[in-house]
Amino acid sequence: MGETILGMKYGVFGREEGCLIINTSSGGIHTKIIRRQANLQASSSRPGPPIEQDIPLNVPKKTKLFLELVQREKTQCEKMHRQFQKDLAKMRLKTAETYVDMLSIGYAPMSYAQGGQKLRLIANYEGIGPVFKIKLELQNLGKTPLMDTNVVLNFNEVIYKLRSRNPKIPVLLPNLVYKIDVDIECVDPTGANDTVRIFVFNREST
Repeated sequence: MGETILGMKYGVFGREEGCLIINTSSGGIHTKIIRRQANLQASSSRPGPPIEQDIPLNVPKKTKLFLELVQREKTQCEKMHRQFQKDLAKMRLKTAETYVDMLSIGYAPMSYAQGGQKLRLIANYEGIGPVFKIKLELQNLGKTPLMDTNVVLNFNEVIYKLRSRNPKIPVLLPNLVYKIDVDIECVDPTGANDTVRIFVFNREST
């Protein structure tokens, strides 16, 4: 309440049967109402944690193999730690090599800078054919807009056919992500596949 209580009265108040009226020293009146669904009967269960907590778990006995492994870890802990660090370094190296390979063949997000302008391109595909979609995300990482940006897809025309024109973006504002979908159809009767290269340039590109 935050103030001195002068009087309390419990009983019926209006349509509510269980009400507690409290009068405070400032002249305020507070009303506390018991919910109609409240269960006021004493609970048969004891307070505190559940009874199941006192029941011991059926933990299986330690096998001979378990004890041998525990002893091995105690005696060879330094060697096992060195092997773990070695495997971790190999995994990091393999991850870095894979990422470099993805960058070299264009499977990873790439950033290109020229003349103070920087552009990021992310390419994914959607579908299993014969018609699928190339989903592009272009982002201008520079501080000034890029004007008249062309996106050209280069592929083997014997295998693929572009179902729409190569997209052109009039303005690339800084830090905004532009999403472009390009539909491509596989026209090869045997369902062959080949590399699709994406070129992004404007009149200032060299």
